Amino acid sequence: REFEQAWIIEDPWAVEKLTQGVTGFAGYWDQRVEVDGIEWPEGVDPQTYEIPPYPLENIRFLKDGDSIDLGDRRFRVIHTRAHSPDGLALYDATNQLFFGGDTFLGDDFLIRELGALAHDLERVSGLPISWHYASHGPQLIETMQEGRRLAIVRRMLSGEYAESTTLFAGIEFPLYELDGVRVTLATDFLVY
Repeated sequence: REFEQAWIIEDPWAVEKLTQGVTGFAGYWDQRVEVDGIEWPEGVDPQTYEIPPYPLENIRFLKDGDSIDLGDRRFRVIHTRAHSPDGLALYDATNQLFFGGDTFLGDDFLIRELGALAHDLERVSGLPISWHYASHGPQLIETMQEGRRLAIVRRMLSGEYAESTTLFAGIEFPLYELDGVRVTLATDFLVY
């Protein structure tokens, strides 16, 4: 609501969430991580916090491969589907910058389906990337290692992994681990 337009991947689930608003953040709040120097906003009550509805007429729809021209920088839209149906990443080929959204966070993945993660990794593993900006957690200063992660996820698809569970937002989810890569399968949770 702070912006005149919202640019999103055209997806019925995403349109519904944006135009109807979102409530129910208490589970997330319980999982928050304290960070030195960062204070939580005063007056925010996780029991009542909400993202208000956004007007449909102010939404601009993006598709995979679209180009966003900011004048001095151009980004290619990459539709990613492993984390959510409307996931997107942005790639600036000239400056080798990658904004990975919620899908690409290093060696930890919170996804809906393992095959979709392999597909998303295939799409970006060959991109020359010097700097990766992640949606959550620290920025990834390392060179992106999506080719290595893709090889590991392919092995997971063939059944090679250690399986356990992990707690996220108060819910227990399956966790696959192999060679330092952790994949949490939160299928229904990510399309609430």
